[in-house]
Amino acid sequence: MAAAAAGCWLLAIVHNVFISAKRREAAETRRNLAFAQIQVDHADPEQEVRADLIQVARAFADLPDHQRAVMHLTVVEGLSYQESADLLGIAVGTVMSRLARARATLRQDRDRQPRDRLRIVGGQDE
Repeated sequence: MAAAAAGCWLLAIVHNVFISAKRREAAETRRNLAFAQIQVDHADPEQEVRADLIQVARAFADLPDHQRAVMHLTVVEGLSYQESADLLGIAVGTVMSRLARARATLRQDRDRQPRDRLRIVGGQDE
């Protein structure tokens, strides 16, 4: 009887940990989307710059959670690799590799975007 009660108790703990993790992920996603929107809202009104910023914000939001977290801590918050590693509970080398992968992903995404030049209508296009 005691073993069954302990099993139920353990299952309840595992369930609560799972639910808490899902809530935490949802909250982090909301924060990241809000951050991306704030960046877009405070951009220069110039259309090209705004369009570039929207693309970067979307690409940042599309990064896997672990890469986005490392990039946010090091690039946006300005924490050192060691501080980020301590905060996330991972090794410094893991921070470095995740950051490198995140930067490479953003670079690839940016390279895939069409970069059409504007043409001068009725004049010389140098």
